[in-house]
Amino acid sequence: MLRRIDFDALPRWRPPAGVFEAPPLPNGREVVFRVLAETSVHAGHLDIMRELIDGHQNLVVG
Repeated sequence: MLRRIDFDALPRWRPPAGVFEAPPLPNGREVVFRVLAETSVHAGHLDIMRELIDGHQNLVVG
């Protein structure tokens, strides 16, 4: 799917001004980066909650 994205093009849709505090994303590259960054942050939060619930930690060596 990423092969179809024009990373230099403007996003097809932007939220109305004032909806988000961050400035609008200028191109597809920034949109994909933001999605990956937000996913990694929130996936980490979910992993922490899972560890707190089940008491097990998954060690990932990279």
